[in-house]
Amino acid sequence: MKTLTSMLTILLLIVAAPALAETITLTWDAPTENTDNTPYTDPAGFKIYRHDAGDVFTEVADIPHTQTTTERTDVGIGTYCYVVTAYNSKGRESERSNEACVSLTQPKTIELRITIE
Repeated sequence: MKTLTSMLTILLLIVAAPALAETITLTWDAPTENTDNTPYTDPAGFKIYRHDAGDVFTEVADIPHTQTTTERTDVGIGTYCYVVTAYNSKGRESERSNEACVSLTQPKTIELRITIE
């Protein structure tokens, strides 16, 4: 049984937007191999999870496998942590990436990079 690779790199980019609204742009590298080093040939998509209070992650987006970036505009002042998973055409989901967190206190630009091994 093949398992998905957990090699996901995530880049969080916080971009100032009008008023108090913020935009968080998440970017990641798609996996190319399964954990047994065979080619990853049946990608279906990515799931984005977030927590903003406590440690319980909630799925906030399901992204097609052809896309490796997404913008989150459903944020304001506060602390947000994200993880990404890849899933294949059978619905099997990879391990979560490392967390990437950011605290928004005013409009600004922040870039965070994390890699899952």
